[in-house]
Amino acid sequence: MRDEPTYISGDDIPVGAEVKWYYGGVRRSEERIVTANEAANGLLLLTYSAEYGSVVGTVNGVPTLLKQLTPTDAPATDSTGTGAVAYSGMKSGDRLSIEYLDTTSTTSVYLTHIATGTGVSTGLVLDTREEAVDGRPYKHRRTGTATRTATLEELWYSDALLAAFFGDLLVSETDGSLWTDEFQTSKIVPAIVGKWVQNGEVRKKYFLLSCQSISAAQTLATENYYTNRFDLLVENLRIYTPVGVGEMTIDIKDVTITTAKSWNGQRIYDVTIEGDVKQVRSGTAGEDLNAYDCAYLETNLRWYKTNASSDAKSDGILAIVLGNTVNGADGQFQTVGPITSPGWLWVPGRPVYLAATPGRLTQTAPVTPGSQVRVVGYAIGAQTIMLASDSTVLEV
Repeated sequence: MRDEPTYISGDDIPVGAEVKWYYGGVRRSEERIVTANEAANGLLLLTYSAEYGSVVGTVNGVPTLLKQLTPTDAPATDSTGTGAVAYSGMKSGDRLSIEYLDTTSTTSVYLTHIATGTGVSTGLVLDTREEAVDGRPYKHRRTGTATRTATLEELWYSDALLAAFFGDLLVSETDGSLWTDEFQTSKIVPAIVGKWVQNGEVRKKYFLLSCQSISAAQTLATENYYTNRFDLLVENLRIYTPVGVGEMTIDIKDVTITTAKSWNGQRIYDVTIEGDVKQVRSGTAGEDLNAYDCAYLETNLRWYKTNASSDAKSDGILAIVLGNTVNGADGQFQTVGPITSPGWLWVPGRPVYLAATPGRLTQTAPVTPGSQVRVVGYAIGAQTIMLASDSTVLEV
């Protein structure tokens, strides 16, 4: 799976984060009865490895969000895929119906990057009718089937997208490639997957199942290339948000565009941001945390207190906890920008480091052999730190 470089611009300012779209895979359906051994282990292995986020299940007929795991009972990720599932209260004899998208190498159905856009807009039209019966003051309503649509806009796309939905892509090692709509009509694509990745982390995944193109508006290689649009009929839409990711808020006081240049059909912006920019994200505590503790994000996507005495507890993404948060509860974690605590007393202008006391900060760099030296930010007041954690970690 190879991603092409992508550039996206809006009419006045770039909007949103790019979403990469992929197609491929086989839709799988499994009907399972939980065995005594599976119930005892609290783990049910899938026949095939599922695309992360694509698993949908019912337990004894009740729709249930299943926990996604690897076959070794570790949390599943986008890179590992989902090899097993679990849920609270699993017991022998439970009847499961599981659906997922299989993109494993065993079936040679890898996802192929076919397009990149700024997101997806969807619509749902219900076949609803009203009738007046026997002079009653209220009409009877009857709802039949529903039609789902999805529109992909501002697309960069490869010929593989056109070949996936309609037409043929003919490829020769010696003669190049040719796409043509002479030999095919609009096709039904089992699934396309959209991935919104920010700072290397999958924040949302979009699954459009049983898609068929109903229109395609294209401008070829011109300055307005990114105004391409594809309208699709969709059987099912699923939007998955990984556990612990939640939503991140960015507070910007004032933004102005100073210049707008153009090069090779792409807009390049010089943006001046005036005021304080803060990034706050939601997450789950892995232990009891106090307000203004410094925390790090563990591989299980939970937050724990930092400790300069430990390499594992000094690395990765750092944040300041914005309120007392008990183990397993959701909280708010600030990763960037100014933060003030009445309990701090800093020397302004000097760096702030991780301390050897769990969750604490210091302006004295650790000197004990084996300790980790990492800058969290800089004091801009006696009680205020400008968070800008350095990814560099030095061991004493």
